Amino acid sequence: MTLIGWLQIVLFVLAVTLIARPLGGYMTRLFTGERVFLSRVLRPVENGFYWLGGVKARQEQSWKGYALAMLAFNAAGFLLLYAILRLQHVLPLNPQGFGPMTDHLAFNTAISFVVLPWPSSRISLLTFLSILLVDACLNRAKPAIEPGTKEFFKWKTQLLDQNLRRVRTSST
Repeated sequence: MTLIGWLQIVLFVLAVTLIARPLGGYMTRLFTGERVFLSRVLRPVENGFYWLGGVKARQEQSWKGYALAMLAFNAAGFLLLYAILRLQHVLPLNPQGFGPMTDHLAFNTAISFVVLPWPSSRISLLTFLSILLVDACLNRAKPAIEPGTKEFFKWKTQLLDQNLRRVRTSST
């Protein structure tokens, strides 16, 4: 490895070490709802998005609302990807001149991208735009909902366990 390569590694580790504590504190204050230095600028923007989406910021989302939002996100991602794959021949960033995917292959690929993180078997059939949009829309936004999904099912399982314990103790 060259001197420049080692220098880049050292500078990167140093930068991460220096920024970890202040950034962690900022994120803690941000996620607990405290005011941060960007609140004055970004709070109106955030409230605008909440208003557009019909979200009440101070109200907890119910499990049904979360489940519906998760399903709607995945359905929208599937429909968007299916449309991109079927229309990739007329969309820009297609220097290879790929034609549209057949309906069966586009359906299968879209479902695979929604369910799996990155099915590589069909990557050679995608245009540059298809890859960019899939990566931006599904692979970057999807992990934002998956931890919540896991927590949701964990919470529902705990709730069911509590209810089962109540039923068992009341019946004895």
